[in-house]
Amino acid sequence: MVETASDIINLGNRTLSNLEIDHLKTAFIGLSAQTRHETPPRTITIHSISTESADSKMIAMPDGDKSVAAYFLERYGIRIQYPKVNLVIESGPQKSEFPMELLQICDNQRVRTEHQTPELVQNMIRACAVPPSTLIPQNLRNGRALGLFGENRSPHLAAMDIDVVGTPVTVNTRVLPPPYIQYRNNSTATPEPARATWTQRAYYLLPCDLGKWAVYILGSAPRNRSRFEQQELQQFLSCFQQQCGKVGVNYVAPAYMSAIPIDVGKVEEEFAECKRAGINFMFFIHADNDQSLHKVVKLLERQYEIVTQLVKMQNAGDIVSKGKQQTMENIIHKTK
Repeated sequence: MVETASDIINLGNRTLSNLEIDHLKTAFIGLSAQTRHETPPRTITIHSISTESADSKMIAMPDGDKSVAAYFLERYGIRIQYPKVNLVIESGPQKSEFPMELLQICDNQRVRTEHQTPELVQNMIRACAVPPSTLIPQNLRNGRALGLFGENRSPHLAAMDIDVVGTPVTVNTRVLPPPYIQYRNNSTATPEPARATWTQRAYYLLPCDLGKWAVYILGSAPRNRSRFEQQELQQFLSCFQQQCGKVGVNYVAPAYMSAIPIDVGKVEEEFAECKRAGINFMFFIHADNDQSLHKVVKLLERQYEIVTQLVKMQNAGDIVSKGKQQTMENIIHKTK
């Protein structure tokens, strides 16, 4: 469970903030997990994340109160590696609490959308995006396995007089011409035929002026991602400047740059300071594991009347390390 939590927040041997606890509650509540310290392992359902840690939570024992960390060391010979991290609360009348590192999320269980990380959703979409030559055999195998047709056809379908066709229906199709953009100066833009991606071919008719703006790195990259710090930020801004020049946007260097943690209070402090300094545009490169501050930033945008834009750290990193020009073009489209 520690590994999964590390993909959601920047986990260390410390007490988690309220926002981080909320992130983990969203990701874990209702999931099944197995204990790693018992033989055979016991399966529990996660109820919540505690406000106490293995160091602070005390257990009443015959020889006196002991911390959860001391209990596991004495009873199982296990030294807790993250004694300051919040405990996990089990569902049930006793509401037992366990160190996160002694739980393993069970495989092959049904999960809700909020239990899935952005990376997991991306991987699922990529796995499902297969060509028809692969999809058709997959559908046939799935249909037979489910008893929809074939020699193992479900008796329930037969009882309800439902027949499912065993082969796909063949229909005639036609290929539509791709759309194009006609600009006022009679220039046009069309997508690349092979990939159906758009390429910016002209200046904006009414390019924006960035004015006085600020750039923030919000949070940090998860343990399984490349870092994104000041050096990567400077490289990103260089790519940003080049693309601005291509489309006629007047680029000026940001008046202020900073790295701040994923903390609602700290973000609001920056908004207040930017308002006092006359900054009219705040650009955030935020950690991929952040799932709540996007809404907070947009709320503060209206409250302080400062335009904002958020870009995921992975996308910004791909521009720097992989030269993803299309991604930068899309960012500038939104900036404009």
